[in-house]
Amino acid sequence: MNNLQKKAVDLAMAGHNLFITGQAGTGKTFVLKEMISVLRQSGRKVAVLCTTGMASLNFLNFGATTVHRWAGLYDGRYHSSELKDLVLRDDRYDHVRKNACDADVIIIDEVSMLSKKIFEQLELVCRTAMGNHQLFGGTQIISCGDFRQLRPVKNDLYNDPGLYCFQSDIWTSVFPHRCHLVDVMRQDEQELIIAIDETARGAVSDETHNLLKSLDRPLLTDVQPLHLCAHNADAQWYNSEKLGDPEKVYHANVSGTHKYLKRIIAPNYLAIKIGCPVILLINLSSTLVNGLHDIVKSYDDNSIGVHFPDIKETYSQET
Repeated sequence: MNNLQKKAVDLAMAGHNLFITGQAGTGKTFVLKEMISVLRQSGRKVAVLCTTGMASLNFLNFGATTVHRWAGLYDGRYHSSELKDLVLRDDRYDHVRKNACDADVIIIDEVSMLSKKIFEQLELVCRTAMGNHQLFGGTQIISCGDFRQLRPVKNDLYNDPGLYCFQSDIWTSVFPHRCHLVDVMRQDEQELIIAIDETARGAVSDETHNLLKSLDRPLLTDVQPLHLCAHNADAQWYNSEKLGDPEKVYHANVSGTHKYLKRIIAPNYLAIKIGCPVILLINLSSTLVNGLHDIVKSYDDNSIGVHFPDIKETYSQET
C-alpha cells in the first residue's frame, strides 16, 4: 500500500468515520478489502454494504449485501416515518434490528450511487434500531466511491429525485475525514491514465480522442460484445433483430396496480433460443444479481436454464 492507502486504513482502525475517493485505478477496492480484513482481525464486526448487487460481487468473500436489503429499504417504497415505525414495531424487521445492533463498523461501497434519500434512511434505521440519538446510532461509518462515476438513479414513483448523498445536511457531520487517493495503481501508461481522468471529467482533449480512436480494432473473438442503447425501445428492437426466429416465446401473466406495472422495464414477453444472451433485471440471490448477464443453456415449458460461468452456477427459473 502507498502512504495514502495506509492512512485510510489507520484512520479506520482508530475508529474514525471516513470517506475514501479517487479516480478509477487508484486502489479503492483494494484498500476496502485490506481495511475489512484488519478490522475483523481486531475483533470488530464489519457490515459490508453496496449500492447494487453487481457491486457486492466484488466483496462476496466478505459477506457483502446491498444497502436496501440490509436495512429493509426494499425498493425505497417507505416514507421515513413508516420506516421508523417498522423498525420499532414490526416483527419482520427483527433481522434489520439485529443487523444494525451487531455492526461495529458499516462500510458502504460505490457510494456515488447512494441517493440522499436512501443515505438518510439508512442513518435513520441504524439510529432507531440502536436506540441511540447519535448519527447512525454511534456506529462507525466508512464510505467509498467516485462521484464522477455513476450517480443515483431517480425514482419518481417513491419520491426520490436522485440527489447525491453528499447533498444531505448530515454528510459533513458523518464524514469528518476524507482520503483522496491520487496514485493510479492499476496501470502505469501515463497517456491512458490521463485519458481515463479526462473522460471521467467530461473534458476530452484532442490527444485523448486520438488515443481512443487508435485503439479501435476488430475483436478477435466469437463472443458478441454488448451493444449499449440509450432507450429501452432501441434495445428491444436490436435484440429482436439479433435473435431472429426465436425457438421459444414466454408470455407474462400481468396483474396488479397500473401505476406500479407501468414502471416495470421488462417486456410482457420473452423470446429466446439456445445460446442467446440474457440479463437479470432483479436480484434473485446474493450472487444472481441485477445486471448479471450470460447465455441460455436450456429451456422447457416451465423453466429456463442460464449458465453463469463467473459464479460457477446454473440457475433454473420457473416461468
